Amino acid sequence: MAFTRCAWSVCWRLKKIASDLHDDIGTGLTHIGLLTEMALQKSGVKQLSENENNNLVHEQESSSFRKAVDELSSAIARIGDIARELSVNMSDVVWSINPRHDSVEALQRRLKVFAHEICGAKDIALEFEVSKHLTGIKLHPEIRSNLLLLAKEAFFNSNHFASKLFCL
Repeated sequence: MAFTRCAWSVCWRLKKIASDLHDDIGTGLTHIGLLTEMALQKSGVKQLSENENNNLVHEQESSSFRKAVDELSSAIARIGDIARELSVNMSDVVWSINPRHDSVEALQRRLKVFAHEICGAKDIALEFEVSKHLTGIKLHPEIRSNLLLLAKEAFFNSNHFASKLFCL
């Protein structure tokens, strides 16, 4: 009985950690992404306004300004990309440690959504099947995480070289 209470307590704590990670870090990364997008839009507007309203700027100064704005835009775009990558990676970690996703069936659902997003981007038809006798198998969080990362990497690599029909 004490072991069951302890196991339940650990399970509850893992759910709480997963929820807190998702809420706190996810919100922060989303905020960074939105600010980055806004900064990119504003830098483009600022560049246009400076070029149109300041006819006294010499060609060399104008060229330097454009180069600086282009570099700033590239850096801001990269920050946004990193924030989005971190958000996706964090989401995978949170998903992996959440005890509600401890089955092969849950892994199948997560991968199916991911695979359709990846394949849909290149208009690739996808057939995704997992044997029925595997779906009820329970997976340890570390195994679940490793399988998720392995499968995602396989989808990325396959998608890179895929033809119009891809079956897994």
